[in-house]
Amino acid sequence: MTPMAWRRWHRTAATIAAVPLLLTALTGVAYCWSRRVLGMPKQDVKWLMQVHQGSIVPIARFELVWTAFNALGVVALVLTALAGRPPMLRLEAVGRFGSVNFGSSSWPRHLHQALSAVTLLLLACSAVTGVAYRWGRVVFAAEKERVAILMQIHQGAYVPGLEVVYVSLTGTLTLLMALSGGVLLVRRWLR
Repeated sequence: MTPMAWRRWHRTAATIAAVPLLLTALTGVAYCWSRRVLGMPKQDVKWLMQVHQGSIVPIARFELVWTAFNALGVVALVLTALAGRPPMLRLEAVGRFGSVNFGSSSWPRHLHQALSAVTLLLLACSAVTGVAYRWGRVVFAAEKERVAILMQIHQGAYVPGLEVVYVSLTGTLTLLMALSGGVLLVRRWLR
């Protein structure tokens, strides 16, 4: 397949996965901030975690579908990005972040490329550990203690004090990727 065909698949995957991923990322950030920074009681923000996990939908075991869909979406985005434009994920693209000219018409593409490597790595880590934790607990009936490391990785809690920073960074980068990718997609539709 040509790089152009892979980029078309990337656009399709992003279009399908964008809303669930954004909803999951934003509710995860809001929950983390509400609990860790604002000190809100768990019962007051439980609904955020229910949205984050997909358990708010009154269908039995829907959270398994939700987490799997998000993980598959991230995997599809990573693979199609790698196949469609390998330089997009090279570390030198990250260095371009400081040179993104937001007054230029090409700012969305430059921002998207500059943030892609770090964002997709963080998202892949969060998605894979999130789905492994959820499936481990629900499908395989694993005790919380046995899969606790997955949740620690998912939340960035393996380093004390990093959780809020990790979750905020992942959420912010996801939002910026969705914004820049959305601008690129709308521009393509308007052509």
